[in-house]
Amino acid sequence: MTTARAAAYSYVEGASVWPATAVLGKVPAGLAQYLPGGGTKLFKAPLYQLGWQVTAAAKKTKGTQQSTPTRPIRSSARASTASGVGPKMPTS
Repeated sequence: MTTARAAAYSYVEGASVWPATAVLGKVPAGLAQYLPGGGTKLFKAPLYQLGWQVTAAAKKTKGTQQSTPTRPIRSSARASTASGVGPKMPTS
């Protein structure tokens, strides 16, 4: 997630917009050049897939409407800690 976020900020710096929305497992158009190996293994791994969704929050200011970008990254973990697969939480 940190790698994808850093790549997104690099993309925004050059393009002044977020990369377009992409489905789970697909690298957003234009983002591959900012990711190691083009990002294909990052966005689609054996135990998870990343998706990219750009949304905007509307904010009224003096009768006009402005869009403020929100966090564009979402993920879908396909592993379950209940089945013994996936990240483990430390126990004290």
